[in-house]
Amino acid sequence: MATPTLRITPRSLVRAVVLTGAFALVVTIAARATGTLAWFVQAAVFAALGWPLVQRLGRHMPKFVAILLLTAVIAGLAGMLGATGLLELQAESVRFRDRVPAAVRELERTEGIGTIVRDLRLADDIEQFGTEVADRLRFKGADVPGLASKVGGSASAVFVVWILTVMLVFTGPNMIDAGLRLVPDDARDSVRSILSTAYGRTVRYLGLMALRSVVVGMLAFSVSTMLDLDMPGLLAAVAALLAFVPNVGILAGALPLSLMALLNGPNEAIAVLVGAVVLQTLDAFVVQRRIDETTVPLGVFVTLVAAMIGYTLHGPGGMLVAVAVAALVVSVVNDAGAMQTLQRVDVSSGGGSDGAAAEATAG
Repeated sequence: MATPTLRITPRSLVRAVVLTGAFALVVTIAARATGTLAWFVQAAVFAALGWPLVQRLGRHMPKFVAILLLTAVIAGLAGMLGATGLLELQAESVRFRDRVPAAVRELERTEGIGTIVRDLRLADDIEQFGTEVADRLRFKGADVPGLASKVGGSASAVFVVWILTVMLVFTGPNMIDAGLRLVPDDARDSVRSILSTAYGRTVRYLGLMALRSVVVGMLAFSVSTMLDLDMPGLLAAVAALLAFVPNVGILAGALPLSLMALLNGPNEAIAVLVGAVVLQTLDAFVVQRRIDETTVPLGVFVTLVAAMIGYTLHGPGGMLVAVAVAALVVSVVNDAGAMQTLQRVDVSSGGGSDGAAAEATAG
């Protein structure tokens, strides 16, 4: 049996050099344009999420008017919530830093649960967490020029993302059609079906999960107010954010609320935990199961990984984008029927050419 030899021709050598150089160029550009690429990806996700609303409003008014209306509503809500919520969170974060660690240290001196609190060293961790949150919300350590530059840069980024979002709302469908025209004719309908189904499921998933987070946040705020707990806004914000994680998020969001209730007495803390367990169980077996059946079964692990990576790279906007991309990918992978159809198309087209080649060789 002859041993195969590797032949290096001038053409193959040039091709390898060109491919290596092109790959290095793409990686370099991507590394230097991280911010710009993040803006584009965020704009693409926002455009995809806003497209159904623009389509519905477009039946009654021109699309650019619908976009301006949605922009005005979102900007107004964000401004109102930001102006009132930020001041409240600033005050609550200072109270958290000043009161909660001292109360936990007082709890350490008690018998029973105090031993557990001492072993876990909660007081030091809570004190460090409270100091970091209070300093960040009060912009401590930032000089006026640096703060102004940061605010100006953030405003510029928001404006750029908005412009890109508007452009993609108008040009996105044409860009998708142009990309689909690059797909072979016999597989184009299957690819279009897969992407259309995944898009619809992803939008519904994000909308339903966001709605549930708002409900959980309002419930946490109501319970905090009813029990006369301090910092109800901060507790509600944490509960709403963690409720976006399926199956365990509601219980995780109730832990800070239970800790605050513990300062008033163990009975209130136990009542909060029991209520959270009951609510989490009902949510896991009824609400979340219904969401998974009608949208995307994203799961705890994928949601946590995507959220952490997105938040680390680009803050809250990056977290939303990462979860949306993860939901889209999972929806495409889980669309077993469409994927099998696409595979049958590929096999049938490939099988015909391979069969003809085999017959020619045999002849």
